[in-house]
Order: sequence, then structure tokens, then C-alpha cells
Amino acid sequence: MWIWILVSAVAGIGIATQALINTRLGAAAKSPLVAAVISFAVGLTSLLCVLVIQPTGTVKLQALRSAPVWAFFGGMLGAFFIVVTIYGVPRVGAAVWLSAAVLGQVTFSLVADHFGYFGVNVHPVTLPRLAGVVLVIVGVVMVRMF
Repeated sequence: MWIWILVSAVAGIGIATQALINTRLGAAAKSPLVAAVISFAVGLTSLLCVLVIQPTGTVKLQALRSAPVWAFFGGMLGAFFIVVTIYGVPRVGAAVWLSAAVLGQVTFSLVADHFGYFGVNVHPVTLPRLAGVVLVIVGVVMVRMF
């Protein structure tokens, strides 16, 4: 379990780095939307390369028919995240923007865990988990204020 926490933390570093890189690209392109398209094009190209060389064999496109329709819209949320990052980071700073984004992630994830949204295993809300959200709120305020 701890390895996944560590890998997740490294992914978080990637998200913070991505926010700064995309913000710079948006400034150079003079368009957050153009920067987001470039970011997604590079990401898509990278994933297609990995898909082509993956050792696990062929992709079973037929199996995708069992997925609910909403399962295909995650990319739209990613696009929203990238565009809002490019607009938000120059206005409030990387630390405030990302801490607020983490607040949104943790808060919604707690609700999703509690109710089992989108098929996740249920993990009920507890006082310590709520305290964690409160601490994130305090963190956002402290990053913003100080």
C-alpha cells in the first residue's frame, strides 16, 4: 500500500510540474485553449506509442461496449482541469491553485468513497477522514494568506 502512496505523491509532483509547464505554454501561445490542445496532443501521442509497444497483447475494443456511457467522458474533465490550470495559475499562483485543486479532489473523493460513486468501493466518512478535509481547508487558507 505504501508504494502506491509514494507513486501517487510522485504523480502529484507531475501534476504540479504540468501546471507550470502548461501555464508557460499558454503564455507563449497567447491562448490557454491552444496550449491545452497541444498538451493533450502530446499526451495522446505518448499514450498511443505505449499502446503500440505494450507487451500485454491486443486491446479488446469489443469489451468497451460493457462500459457505461459516462465512462467515456473522463477526458473532458481532464481538458477542463488543464484549461482552468492555465487560466488560474497566473492569477493566484501555483501553490494556491494546486492546494485548492487538491481540496476539491479530496472533498469529492470523500463523498464518492462514502456513496460508492462511479463503482468505487465504499469507504464510509469517518471523523478522522473529515478532519483530513478540514486540514486541507486550513492548508489552502494558510497557503493563500501567508
